[in-house]
Amino acid sequence: MTDNDHIPVRLVMQVDRLPKLSKSENNVSSKIKWDCLSDQCIKHYHDRTTKAFGEIDIPISSVLCSDCACASKTHTGEIDKLFDAMKSSLYESSVHCQPGKSRYTPRPGWNDYVSDIYDFSREARRMWLDQGKPRQGMVHDMFVKSKRRLKCALNYITKNEDFLRKESLAKKLSQLSPNDFWREISTINNSRIMLPTSIEGATGADEIGKLWKNHFEGLFNCLQKFDNSSVPYTITSSFNDLKVTTDEVFDAMKKLENNKSSGADNIYAEHIKYASKSLVPLISICFTACFVHGFLPTSLLTVVLVPIIKNKAGNVNSIDNYRPVALSNIFSKILELIILNRIECYLMTNANQFGFKRNHGTDLCIYTLKEIVNLYSSLKGCVFTCFFRCEQGI
Repeated sequence: MTDNDHIPVRLVMQVDRLPKLSKSENNVSSKIKWDCLSDQCIKHYHDRTTKAFGEIDIPISSVLCSDCACASKTHTGEIDKLFDAMKSSLYESSVHCQPGKSRYTPRPGWNDYVSDIYDFSREARRMWLDQGKPRQGMVHDMFVKSKRRLKCALNYITKNEDFLRKESLAKKLSQLSPNDFWREISTINNSRIMLPTSIEGATGADEIGKLWKNHFEGLFNCLQKFDNSSVPYTITSSFNDLKVTTDEVFDAMKKLENNKSSGADNIYAEHIKYASKSLVPLISICFTACFVHGFLPTSLLTVVLVPIIKNKAGNVNSIDNYRPVALSNIFSKILELIILNRIECYLMTNANQFGFKRNHGTDLCIYTLKEIVNLYSSLKGCVFTCFFRCEQGI
């Protein structure tokens, strides 16, 4: 192993309890569009979390334990329940924010040309029904005219759909609404690929799930187990070193990105940011208790592995045409940010490293390569390049 582009780091974690593989039905709830919620709805969610957090039973003896050598199963069990209680409080408080199922498909130009006419037509029809469906008179004439106007408006947006869609895109772009702009672009492209019915000969949900399980299990456990008994250095920590402050939690929460996928618990970053401020000390004492007891709750060790297709034009039935993406829950992301903030000053990277480095990326590496080739070519020199193909790369 060389350190030309990466400095190898080995981290050994001793976890006394790992989650077991179990078959379960995961009913994915509808994603909450937090950016579309009203201020009143968000305030209602904030108030509900305040009440829910106040009803959580905090195990005092477990969270105040300062014995770094404590191995009490009672303490770890109570910490696990405390994490589950926080997750349940966040999720149940946001139930009223869940979008309802709607058969309505948005059409370009509806709000500008049809919406008001449609509302008037419904009101005219209601009056016509209340009057006993008269065949003549003022109510009948108003109902007939409203139907004609609605039909003309619908025909107009149908015939001019392309123009109205382009006009809508231009309006959203001029109003600096990037989220709405790209959401409509995705709707236009409709680039979803149908899920294949078979992968490497496996068919059905059970067989395909077992295939992915065996594939990822072999892929992520390909390295031999490391015996850490011969490690010459041991780091001892005091309670003050393990204590997680509310400032650390608050800083980590601010770094969470909005509108990202959730883990298996269906808790998003917005759940944390819009919740009551009393959540911050709860997370602080929970993480402190985890560090003291050398324990991580089951929920923090659970991720959702999603196979993402590499080449959409390639063979979608080949297992090699997919790469896994792990969706961890939001509490583990907060914990990772806290740990990274503590050790980042000690992580000295090599100047040749481009990947997994802040303010760097593979595009900079490609740019450097092109500049070197152009430099030697302009000087009439020779440039020798070598390409390595990593078959196991993901």
